[in-house]
Amino acid sequence: MAVILIVDDNPDDRRLLELMLDKYGDHRTLSAANAEEAYRLAPQADLILLDVMMPRVDGVEVFKTLRGNPETSSLPIIFMTAYPERFQEDISLQKLGSIDYLAKPLDKDQLINQIDLLLGIKTMRRRFRERGFSQGDQLTLLLAAMEQTGDGFTVTDREGRWLIVNHSMAKMFGYGVDEFMKLAKQGIYEPESVTTIQDEIIPLLKKQSHWEGELAARRKNGEIFPVLVSLAVVKDKSGKFLGIMGITRDITALKKAYSELKTTQEALVQAERLKALGEMVGGIAHEFNNLLANILGNAQLLLKNIKEKGLKKHVLMIERAAISGSKAVKRLQTFSRSRPEGGRLPVDLINLLKEVLNLCRPRWIDTAQKIGREIKVESELKPLPAVRGNPEELQIAFANIIFNAIDALPEGGEITVRGWADSQFAHVQIIDNGIGMNPDILEKIFEPYFTTSRPLKSGLGLSEAYGTIKKHGGDISIKSAVKKGTTVDVTLPVAGGAPERVEDEATGPGAEKPEAGKILIIDDDQSVLEFFDKTLRSAGYLVSSKTSSREGLEAALQGGFNLVITDLRMEDIDGLELARQIKASSAGTKIALITGWEEAFQQSAIKDSGIDAVWEKPFTSRVILEEVSRIII
Repeated sequence: MAVILIVDDNPDDRRLLELMLDKYGDHRTLSAANAEEAYRLAPQADLILLDVMMPRVDGVEVFKTLRGNPETSSLPIIFMTAYPERFQEDISLQKLGSIDYLAKPLDKDQLINQIDLLLGIKTMRRRFRERGFSQGDQLTLLLAAMEQTGDGFTVTDREGRWLIVNHSMAKMFGYGVDEFMKLAKQGIYEPESVTTIQDEIIPLLKKQSHWEGELAARRKNGEIFPVLVSLAVVKDKSGKFLGIMGITRDITALKKAYSELKTTQEALVQAERLKALGEMVGGIAHEFNNLLANILGNAQLLLKNIKEKGLKKHVLMIERAAISGSKAVKRLQTFSRSRPEGGRLPVDLINLLKEVLNLCRPRWIDTAQKIGREIKVESELKPLPAVRGNPEELQIAFANIIFNAIDALPEGGEITVRGWADSQFAHVQIIDNGIGMNPDILEKIFEPYFTTSRPLKSGLGLSEAYGTIKKHGGDISIKSAVKKGTTVDVTLPVAGGAPERVEDEATGPGAEKPEAGKILIIDDDQSVLEFFDKTLRSAGYLVSSKTSSREGLEAALQGGFNLVITDLRMEDIDGLELARQIKASSAGTKIALITGWEEAFQQSAIKDSGIDAVWEKPFTSRVILEEVSRIII
């Protein structure tokens, strides 16, 4: 157990030091209020904390007396002073050599570090004596340990010249030991670190005898690398300054690991933010889908009854606007929510690229207005065969590439989208004449979360595009030069079969031939119920409507319905559970699920619920009538 003697005439300061040392290892403290008590207790101590300013006999006189006593001559002593500059001058005038001191108010960490260092040296010397090591044996043992360590070990003299350099230190910097010994500090550290050593570290060592921190070092081949350096002042028994001992560790790998960990943590945080944003966008899109379903449904009901051409023209404009709005909402949902891969279909690449350009048009127009320059976008698309894939994923991939091209035009410029094909591949090339990229940036451009753009960008765009193209069996490459622009080349394997095409939805209410069938509609949105009710009744169906999921279930369980149309998201009972219970009671009843969410449905969940069809809002009356007719027949 270490014994620490506190010598201070102020009882409050003594108590404060005891509290600061309360958590320090295995130790006990002794207290002295004056010189006489200090002389009496010093032989029992392993270390002394000595105040400089004391009445009658000050700390410096106590220090001289203790050093003159053989019993306490080698005892570690740390001065405490509120006037470090004046104290340094006094020590220099009295030629006491290098001593240890701390400035008040004391820093707890500095205090503990200094105590650890001095007690460690004292303990090591005691152990050597107890085990009968001569001074020669001690030196041999220490030098052997120094050479075996993987860290760099050095000792410099009073003038800063190398006295000892181990093999690990020289090897770390790419030199032999003899070659290293001829170097000055300027030869192994960057100029900024050399300045730090001279202006900050050396003055600090004079105060607290120990320093630890990071410096920028330079190998023989010119490579700059980070090192963690720990320096300690070396003194003889009387406290005279002998030199500085240093331990140096190459922390290149450690910093790289820390950087990768930090990047991963930031990526996780960013992923959670994007997930939350996606959920929020999905919720907003759901509400818009409900509104658009009402607008579109009622517009189409009006079209059925309006005869006056001028008024009918305006209603048709409302219908087209609602359909256009529904497509915009679907694009929002596509960006906010990933879907399962599922089966891939033939995709009309020309139509897809035209849709992507329409999606991106507001962005480049808005950017051009902000910067006050023109951004011109042209397409040169030759006939392209179908490619097999997920059209929404491909749309996002190409949109991300074009968004990056727009970001590369802070002064305006041109973007060209070209497309052509050979016997095996469809080729798409997106070219901009913007700021371009240097090789270092180009090397990292596909890394997740790497971005050179504005702070709010996620850095996922091109990495996501890369993953999507690769997943579709294609390839993506980038050529770029600073101030010359960037070219992104995408290749995708062609697919057999005709590509999917979207038919025009703005076609009015559809066939009015009376149909046979009894239908139950369950939805907590009254306007949706009214749309279905009027649309289906006009086609000759018998319709019942319920706004409560429980009432709807009760009605369905009573039987007699050919088709039950139910909303997915409802209070009490959701659409999936409703379907399960209805199918359990009447397996022959057909069930259609309607939803305003861009749901990533699992086929197993749909199958388990017994659902026969899933309809996404908003829908046209024509689609509803065709779907109902298909299901009931």
